[in-house]
Amino acid sequence: MKFSKKLNSEKERLDITQKELCEILYGVPHRTIQSWLQGEKEPPHYLQRLILFKLEHEK
Repeated sequence: MKFSKKLNSEKERLDITQKELCEILYGVPHRTIQSWLQGEKEPPHYLQRLILFKLEHEK
């Protein structure tokens, strides 16, 4: 599964906004989050794993 789909799934599961996602990810810029969610760009694989791990352990 592409990172954008996984990130969108976690965002929906947590029922959070893009702004809240930026805050959870320690201030990652809104535009960066937006490009990840839309599949325009992806962070390096090691960072993808860290991001998804962090989100899976929220709430």
